[in-house]
Amino acid sequence: MFRPTPNQTEDAECKISGSSFQCLSFAGSPDLASPGPRKSSLIGYSVLFFLIIIPGLNEVWAQDRPADVAGEFYDQNPTSLKQKINGFLAAAKEPTKPTNSLVALIVPHAGYDFSGPTAAVAYQLLQGESFDTIILIGPQHRKYVSGAAVWPAGQWHTPLGGVEVDKDFVQALIVAEPRIVANQELHRGEHSLEVQLPFLQVVRPNARIVPILITEHDFAQPLAAALIKTMQAFPTKRFLVIASSDMTHYRPEELTRAHDQKTLALIKDLDSCGLERAFSAGESELCGAAAILTVLALLQATPQAMVTPLAYATSGDVSDDKTRVVGYGATMAEAGGWQEAYTQETLVLTLFQKRQLLLIARETLKAYINEGKTLDFSMAEPVLQVPMAVFVTLTDTQGKLRGCIGDIFPQEPLYLAVQHMTIAAAVKDSRFTPVRPDEVDNLVIEISILSYPRRVCNADAVRSGVDGVVLRRGNSQGVFLPDVWEMLPNRQDFFDELCTQKADLERKCEQDPQTQMDTFTSLHFDGNEFNG
Repeated sequence: MFRPTPNQTEDAECKISGSSFQCLSFAGSPDLASPGPRKSSLIGYSVLFFLIIIPGLNEVWAQDRPADVAGEFYDQNPTSLKQKINGFLAAAKEPTKPTNSLVALIVPHAGYDFSGPTAAVAYQLLQGESFDTIILIGPQHRKYVSGAAVWPAGQWHTPLGGVEVDKDFVQALIVAEPRIVANQELHRGEHSLEVQLPFLQVVRPNARIVPILITEHDFAQPLAAALIKTMQAFPTKRFLVIASSDMTHYRPEELTRAHDQKTLALIKDLDSCGLERAFSAGESELCGAAAILTVLALLQATPQAMVTPLAYATSGDVSDDKTRVVGYGATMAEAGGWQEAYTQETLVLTLFQKRQLLLIARETLKAYINEGKTLDFSMAEPVLQVPMAVFVTLTDTQGKLRGCIGDIFPQEPLYLAVQHMTIAAAVKDSRFTPVRPDEVDNLVIEISILSYPRRVCNADAVRSGVDGVVLRRGNSQGVFLPDVWEMLPNRQDFFDELCTQKADLERKCEQDPQTQMDTFTSLHFDGNEFNG
């Protein structure tokens, strides 16, 4: 009977810090893999060009991938393999079902006898669910990956048969982010994604896959943005994202469990910055750290996202060796759906569309202040129906602030957000008395349309003159729009005012690791740019 040895649970521990990459082989002497040169955008587009345009070349790229680790990480015999998976699923304690849409899983990838029971707790959630495409994200344990590497087409094989790659999605993904390249060689022999397939073939046999390898922590945000953009290009498909990772490697049982429980808590809180700090302090170990950070970035951009840890175990539960164990965790994420997620791209509007929004704001202000009416602009063109976060600022003829209110996160269609924030700025800003009818015609209306906030882990990542900042710690929160840089061009002045004036915190609060920061950009315009 197939049974992996402890070294087959994970035969290399990979650590990534910034852009450096180191693999420590436990089978022999240390193997240091130096980062290779970053592939240019031209290479990424060239791959797509040949893949799509040149007749017949699809057949070259559509190679099938064999079952490279069958007989090593899982059974090679299809009958016993299926029996084992069904046994894991039957024995798994049923977790709490998601109340919203299931959008992501985090599962281990060790030998089945060690991590299979933990993975099964997550995979049983897919029974009865329907997914068109499953996006698999995992580490390459022995080679450095610049950006991300996808398998472009064809099938991935296991003893249970072949699983089709969603080549249309892969091609669109490469267009969305040129640092994502088709590279079959990086996938050969790597087990982190392959070991997920037999489980998927049992619980979701008809779903297609998108296999992605990533090792750079810094590429998690760009990969997440590209995935959101690509998923939204296929509105009729339902997607599931699976991040593949084991946890602490080859530490004593007590230390392993302590580190892994902290890691699971940070994942549950969507605290990617806390996770990065735990990595740096040696208090968290995830060989698939970049894959998990990608999932966290996706969830941070998705309304109503919630993470629930499902199961945890160590290799010591099987081997009874508690001196040098590997940790395995299973987690689920639910949310409204990937189609509702946002990237940080600033909205682009034509001059005519800006005029339309300013007209909506002006007419709303007049009707509400003069007559107490709210006008109906529901026939606005489609781009103005997209949910966006909006701030509306009112100033008088001397340029003095008369009201400013907005939302940081999208709550409603753009035209409606402009209406509601115009009214709120006029009558609900507690710093000022409500706007009077005799003021309406002379007020300047400024509209700022915000991109979706993106988490940054330190103040150095905030771009002077470009980024707005949402800063929070505990129950305290403060926001500065990007145009505040015009009044406070000095970085420390900017942050000190944000900390003290807006968040009611101490100066230099941005330097406290417990302070969370999100950045955003904005499209800002007012009636003055149309004068003359």
